Amino acid sequence: MAFPRRVAVLLAYLLAGCGPQVATSGDTGGGTGEATTSGTSGPGTSAGTTAGETCPPIVPEVVTADFSIEPAPPMGTGRFMCVVLSVENTTFDTTVALTCGGPPDVDTFTVRYGALGHLPPDLSVDDGVVLTTSVEMGWWENRWFALHRPEEAGGNLLAAGVDASVLDPPEAQLDEILADATVAVVDGLCEDDVESWDCSPARRLGLRLSADGATVQVVAPGDGRAGPYAIFAESALVFVPPVECFDYPDAWFDFVIERTP
Repeated sequence: MAFPRRVAVLLAYLLAGCGPQVATSGDTGGGTGEATTSGTSGPGTSAGTTAGETCPPIVPEVVTADFSIEPAPPMGTGRFMCVVLSVENTTFDTTVALTCGGPPDVDTFTVRYGALGHLPPDLSVDDGVVLTTSVEMGWWENRWFALHRPEEAGGNLLAAGVDASVLDPPEAQLDEILADATVAVVDGLCEDDVESWDCSPARRLGLRLSADGATVQVVAPGDGRAGPYAIFAESALVFVPPVECFDYPDAWFDFVIERTP
């Protein structure tokens, strides 16, 4: 588990001035701030308006979001045409076993993803799916994944996840991978936390999910729904420069998007 993910979990407990923020679908509310779409590789800024309140107090419930792929996919970006071997759903996650490709190059992956409030997918054995993965290594590991139906079955996004220091994978924009939805980073909602971090103050960010004409904005840890999709955000934060530790990223994002049943 990457170091930024560990400290991101602690953030939910340490920042007393900010908490989950959810705007109802299609209602962008009153609040102001700055937003950037996933076309940029970090929190950045570009003119925009935000949804909902600014930064409400934290609540005891902590939203968790996680995903894993076994065996680990190759470095860089991969796209695999797969068939579902099995699907297991629990209250907290879904595990999908896949066989991908064809002889003589057959790959078998087990994809597990979930969150508190997890929504089991509409998937069955022998369904065709497309698995997209991206892995980037540096001082920490950046990871992305998306699971779609094949184009001939509508191409709908089933699930996606980001666990990385930037929103976009190195070879594509996140919105291009999601296809059915867009995610924008919203800054200016929360104040800098100057007490909880050794190397730099940190500031929590908003994530704005848009799909099918609906929009929801959350401040991690938080969750919400827009159209047929839900976002579960465990972490979205930026470290305020100057960052005094060489092994700290500029930002960290940890969230899962799921298609609602």
